[in-house]
Amino acid sequence: MMATPAGRDFDTELKGLIDYLRLNHPDKVNSLDFEGDLGRILLRLHAHNSAGLGYLIDAKSLEAFPQLAQLRESLIHHANSRGYRIRGATSATIQALCRSSVVPVSPTYFHIRGGTRIRSSNGIPWEISQDYYIQPGQSFPISTLLSYGDIVANVIRDNSSVSVEAVVHLAIGSNVVTLCDELGNRLPSSVNFGSLVGPGHIRKLTSKLVGGIFGAAPDITRDEYAIVGVEKLTGDQFEHSVLYLDRPWSGDIPYYGKWVIEDRSITLRQGQTYQESFTGPTDSIDRQGYSQQVSFYPVIWDGVEPYVPSGPLYSALGDTYVGNSSVQVTVNGFQWQESPALSLEASTSQVYEIRFDEMDRMTVVFGDGRSGAILPADAIIGIKYRVGGGKDGNIPQGSFDTNIMVYGPDGASHGAYLSNPYTTGSGGRDRETLDEVRRNIVAFTRSNDRAVTPEDWDVLANGFSDPESGRVSLARAVLRTNLVPREQNLVYVHTWARGPTGQMEAPSQSLKQKLHRYLTSRKMFGDEVIIVNGQTETVPLHIQYRYEAGLDPLSLEEDVRSAVDRVFGKLRPGDSLRLSDLYEEIGAISGIGFCNVISPSDHVSPSSDFALLSNSIQVAVPAKLSARVSIRDTSVVVDNPSAFTASGAVSIFEHGRLSTSSTVLSIAGSTLTLATPVSDSYSAGSFCIPSDWFVYGWCLERRVQVYVRYDASAGGVDAISRAIRERLHTFFSKQLLPQQAITRTGLKDLVDGVSGVSLSSVNINSSDSTVETVSAIPKERLVLGRLYINGVSA
Repeated sequence: MMATPAGRDFDTELKGLIDYLRLNHPDKVNSLDFEGDLGRILLRLHAHNSAGLGYLIDAKSLEAFPQLAQLRESLIHHANSRGYRIRGATSATIQALCRSSVVPVSPTYFHIRGGTRIRSSNGIPWEISQDYYIQPGQSFPISTLLSYGDIVANVIRDNSSVSVEAVVHLAIGSNVVTLCDELGNRLPSSVNFGSLVGPGHIRKLTSKLVGGIFGAAPDITRDEYAIVGVEKLTGDQFEHSVLYLDRPWSGDIPYYGKWVIEDRSITLRQGQTYQESFTGPTDSIDRQGYSQQVSFYPVIWDGVEPYVPSGPLYSALGDTYVGNSSVQVTVNGFQWQESPALSLEASTSQVYEIRFDEMDRMTVVFGDGRSGAILPADAIIGIKYRVGGGKDGNIPQGSFDTNIMVYGPDGASHGAYLSNPYTTGSGGRDRETLDEVRRNIVAFTRSNDRAVTPEDWDVLANGFSDPESGRVSLARAVLRTNLVPREQNLVYVHTWARGPTGQMEAPSQSLKQKLHRYLTSRKMFGDEVIIVNGQTETVPLHIQYRYEAGLDPLSLEEDVRSAVDRVFGKLRPGDSLRLSDLYEEIGAISGIGFCNVISPSDHVSPSSDFALLSNSIQVAVPAKLSARVSIRDTSVVVDNPSAFTASGAVSIFEHGRLSTSSTVLSIAGSTLTLATPVSDSYSAGSFCIPSDWFVYGWCLERRVQVYVRYDASAGGVDAISRAIRERLHTFFSKQLLPQQAITRTGLKDLVDGVSGVSLSSVNINSSDSTVETVSAIPKERLVLGRLYINGVSA
């Protein structure tokens, strides 16, 4: 044996060959130690080939195992052989307002056509998901979700239960809506608005309650409010107990009265629809297993309701499958059905199989007459599919500001204004990464597409998507076995979705409902599935870093933010945040020489095994101060009060001033009352964000002049200059700490330590011998400046 399997490098191979010859054929070995010997040259050539082949064998061998495969193409084959569908990019959805410029008069109505293409401000294409209609006398497509009389509560009065219809309450200057009885007493949180109500819906005040009697309806224009949040107050047990409106109640007395909540939005889906037509082959041999690749990619993967494929094996097992609703295939005008595997289909089943390559290019494969029906001769194949998707579709408020056309029954067109002032895109997600594919293939194989263990539930729930409701980004299941006979076991699936800026948030009610139906089709008999909102706990971050001169500070800040995102993105429910992970990710960024995580000061653990840690950088919505603020003030006026919530975090920044971090005690109109005084004075226009996130670098400039007398035998001026530069560069970029003094004596000691220097003089072009307070001057410069040797610019 010439070399061990673990030692197939060139040197090991060559040594093994020489040792083998010397051991087994000593009489034939003469001058192998001579580099020009022909025998040694041949041995080196053989060793080179063996080492190269060994590397290729190792690389190819890795592709045979899904846990080790490095190529997406290999993972696609592994996934197909196990029945796992690798998830492509999924599309985001958003609720937008579409207001007609003309109000239709009966019997005329306006038609908003489904499929109308629109682009958001970031250039991403969107489509209206379905047809909508604006009825006569209206400016929006309106549907009533809830109104006075729909929410009824039982209250105890005089030791007896009384049924009351809930009215709404708004305090003076408040934007928080609660449910009360007609006496003004708040109802328990178990009586709430439910899951139908969400951001972007419109709440109307219809009749004010005065002295137990409902009066006339208020001014309908003034008393229409947009809902910007549906949450619960501190201490409430149930969700959806209060509404947050886009502005506070402007009345002179609190409002108690009737109400209506309307949905005036239309749903937009990220992506663009393509419909292509192809002609199939004529020859029967060419038609067997015919495949057709589409022209555009990446194709969006949108899961749909589970169904039972037509094959006899599927029918016998009662198995279900989630297809791709964004793809529709017709043959000669008749729609065929997608199949997870043609090999399991009957010979007459009009089905097709979808396959993707490593670029997410889609190919439609038809049957060969034995497994799936063969295509008819010269068949006209129609393929409708959608392209796009990804997390870029999780757009913020205000991303739409455009006009579209609406149409009357006679085809006449009218203008309509489309916007999203209150809602954000959600559900968009990039395709599975290689790491996710490796992990999910193994987990899916273990689960066998059935939910038995908690790990099985996690695998099936993670990555579930729906074309209208978005995608589950993370799920964690908890099984609670019921020991009572004939009672079901409870499976609580904690779920998270991605918000507009990538943060983890609660999924929409429609997404939870469709996930419930999907998991129910895969559960074991005796299990009951309960979908609950995942708990997210924010970790306030305060990070400082130093960077090298000449680098773009804004670009570096984005790199730091991305590094923090990567750390939090690896966390799973119950995982702790380790400071070492933050230091490792940020320290690996090119150009950053020092990093200091001020907050948190130690590792952070979630409150439970089912809570997920999140960084507050992703939840900040920028606002600005509307008026100047003096030091020690406890109230500030902002231009976007809806971005803040009571008990939420707030931070104020202005270049050259100390930053403020506090908590919002209350909100009255545009005024925020803070729990602690501000740390400095701020001008109008300064940034004010609802977040605890601090990240900035500093680079304060100091020009240093160095004069030296040196020994000519020490290598000349170039060598001395290089040595001094390296020593000072090391000090400034790696050893100098925040707020540490820079003294001439200290720099002179560094220069005097250079070999060959006998006398030196160091000047700093500042009357101040220390750097400014770092936190007061973010994103400035701290550099060595030009270096002078013997008074001559080096």
